[in-house]
Amino acid sequence: MMKRHPELLIPASSLEVLKIAVVFGADAVYIGGGAFGLRAKAKNFSMEDMREGIAFAHEHGVKVYVTANILAHNKDLPQAREYFQELKEIKPDALIISDPGIYMIAQEICPEIERHISTQANNTNYGTYNFWYRQGASRVVSARELSMQEIKELPACPVETTLMLIGDKWKVLILRDLMPGTKRFGELKKSIGNVSQKVLTAQLRDMEANGLISRKVYAEVPPRVEYSLSELGESMRPVIKAMEQWGIDYKTQNS
Repeated sequence: MMKRHPELLIPASSLEVLKIAVVFGADAVYIGGGAFGLRAKAKNFSMEDMREGIAFAHEHGVKVYVTANILAHNKDLPQAREYFQELKEIKPDALIISDPGIYMIAQEICPEIERHISTQANNTNYGTYNFWYRQGASRVVSARELSMQEIKELPACPVETTLMLIGDKWKVLILRDLMPGTKRFGELKKSIGNVSQKVLTAQLRDMEANGLISRKVYAEVPPRVEYSLSELGESMRPVIKAMEQWGIDYKTQNS
């Protein structure tokens, strides 16, 4: 059975705070730029600070979400296009949005970046959740007014369920590299490439806890540890194959 681990998401008001949150164990941080966030008058990130912060977080296996959760007026929309063009280049993991007009611009300009619906959008019922799911949102943050019972009654988004299991790029690569058969830690690290020992260890533990992989420890000195796909992990083969084929088609069309 899949274990659902809450995501430790930390607000970061500066590059220094972001780095502290990352070092001390955050799963993700959310930040705001100088515009399009509801905390526009607070201390926020410059684009260069965002670039550095996102790179630092990604090096440590931590996600970064950028808020763009204003309720926009007509005059805001052209600048939103320019803003999302800049964000497209620095590759945050998600955008946190409240306004449908801003949402549609983000979907057009940077469809590859996940879109999360902010609590500021006052999401209080399952119809709203289903609406945003059909629009392509990968997460809807509940309104603060909801009780725990009301939250339990909300439908689980199947896309987010999948992303929760394999949304990190390292997890996808681990599944890919275990598809041919069992591998030891060092073999996985070598085949994946640019991943640190700390990040790979954390990813493997998470995947084992969620039942995607199996770990076998041999009573040897030094201990020999091997990883393989579990039955649940094997069921991901069609997903990984579909991703592989999509990548081939994309490269062919854009070469």
